[in-house]
Amino acid sequence: MKLEMSGDFAEYQAELQRHLLNRDVRTYDEITRISLSPVILPGDRYDRLAHDCEQVISAIEIILQLYVSEKRVQALFPELERFRSLSLQLPPYRPLAWLARFDLVETVQGEFRMMETNNAMPGLVPLSAPLWDFVDSCPLYAAMRGTNKTRRLPFDNSTFFLERLLALYAEVRRTQERPTIALISSRFMPTNADIGSLQRTGADMGLDIGHLIAQDLPAHEDRVRYNGRPVDLVIHKFRQTIDHDGMVVPCIYANDPREVDVYWRSLQRNDFVYVNSLQSLLVGESKRILHLLRDGAMQSHFAPAQIAAIESICPMTFPLRSSAAKGMPSASQIAEMPDRYVIKRMMGVRGEYVLLGPKTDPGKWRQQVHLAADGPWIAQEYVPQLMSPVLTAEENPAPVSMYTNFCVFLLEGKAVGVVCRSSRDQVINVAREGAIRPVFVIDG
Repeated sequence: MKLEMSGDFAEYQAELQRHLLNRDVRTYDEITRISLSPVILPGDRYDRLAHDCEQVISAIEIILQLYVSEKRVQALFPELERFRSLSLQLPPYRPLAWLARFDLVETVQGEFRMMETNNAMPGLVPLSAPLWDFVDSCPLYAAMRGTNKTRRLPFDNSTFFLERLLALYAEVRRTQERPTIALISSRFMPTNADIGSLQRTGADMGLDIGHLIAQDLPAHEDRVRYNGRPVDLVIHKFRQTIDHDGMVVPCIYANDPREVDVYWRSLQRNDFVYVNSLQSLLVGESKRILHLLRDGAMQSHFAPAQIAAIESICPMTFPLRSSAAKGMPSASQIAEMPDRYVIKRMMGVRGEYVLLGPKTDPGKWRQQVHLAADGPWIAQEYVPQLMSPVLTAEENPAPVSMYTNFCVFLLEGKAVGVVCRSSRDQVINVAREGAIRPVFVIDG
């Protein structure tokens, strides 16, 4: 199914930029790059994809629960040792993976394969609604708007995410009083994606959502406050990385928790309701999860529908080890098969620390595989991706052949929305000159 597009693309692109600027739609502190080219996704394909993603997130939830209760599962995450006690601190709600964004690519055979789970606090959350606001007003999409078969998803409503967040707070605290809400980020490896959009949407709902920097909280305060009021509800906006010693570092502070003492004490006392859970932030965000989903022992805890979905959309993934384990190649074997594998560090954002075997010089590939072996790295089967013409998100848009991935949002275990990202680079990320694309889910 194709959408016929014609007109002055430069004029429409300029109009789109004005719209995004007005809504403060930013990624990594810049106005988000968005292509005028939509993705057309038949309703039955979306339904199958949504079903598989829901089954996979329910399997991840089982892993997170097992992590909290069983030391043998905790031992599978040695890189979390420094934050073990924090990673076991449970929130007063379920599911633990309250919000997720699965990033999937479309293969040359037209199938979907998952590249990342994004279980921390994924970006692009408030993006779908302003995209639809533009689509509804732009003549470029008039033909598509004229049909009654274009399905709207929950995330296409600008207030949906915050409404569900308020409902979560009301359920946990058993109150109908509106909470004091704050987005909390850090000066250490900061990430400001979505903050302006969430604040703007909150203002439209009569919510004053603060943006607080953990290091700047007054040291004399007994807890986190915004405008003099105790903060009741927190949206975490922290990155994660791997330190030089192979340990996970949630980028809350640079060297010592005392840098963020007020925040740290409030977090440990559960002074506020926060999303996502620390299990999702520290355990579910690890790419090791993709291996455990395919692990035979772990699958003994899964239902048949969960296993079928995992086998459908999750590529084979395993720790990068010097010695071959049962059913898994060794690092030396992987080093000699660059056409078949990708290696990724277990924590990373913006497409960092991802090496595609078929796209890497063989000598560099062998060197990096051996350096990464037995460290916090995973190997994953290489997935040949489909390419298609996409209008560039530039002042004068032009069609260019690009790779595309599908970002499926899941909230409380249910698929609630989808956007796409396209890039000339096979490691697709907006920070790597990629662009967001609206998705039309078409029934019939």
